[in-house]
Order: sequence, then C-alpha cells, then structure tokens
Amino acid sequence: MKIMQHDAYQKNLVGTPTESLMEIIRQCTDVIRLQSDFNPNIGYYTDEIHYCHAEMRYRQEPKNAPMWRKRLGFGA
Repeated sequence: MKIMQHDAYQKNLVGTPTESLMEIIRQCTDVIRLQSDFNPNIGYYTDEIHYCHAEMRYRQEPKNAPMWRKRLGFGA
C-alpha cells in the first residue's frame, strides 16, 4: 500500500505544469473508477486528486490558496 508523504507531495505540485495536474487527476480518477473494489491505494489517489484541484484553484484565483501553501512557505 502506498503511503502519502503529504508535505513532499504538496511542495512538488507548486512547480508542476497545469497540464500535468490535469493528467494526474484524470489518471487517478480512472484508477478509482476501475479498481475501487480491490485497490488498497484508493485513498492515496483521492489525496492526489484533492491536492491537484487545490493547486489549480489557487492558480485560477490566488485568494483561494490552500492552507498548505502558506504552511509550506509558498505564501497565500
């Protein structure tokens, strides 16, 4: 089973291109849809989707910055 390293994952998203964030969301959504009955990593993929969406919302409107951006030193 995959273990999410939340801070490291969130830091990595700050420099990830938007197109890549969208692809991560697509791939994770596909895995959840196809394997939710037997894949023990569904929670990990759900976290990935959540963090990617949060970063994309921030890029569209900085006032929507997720709390982890400020906590990790990226401002809000």
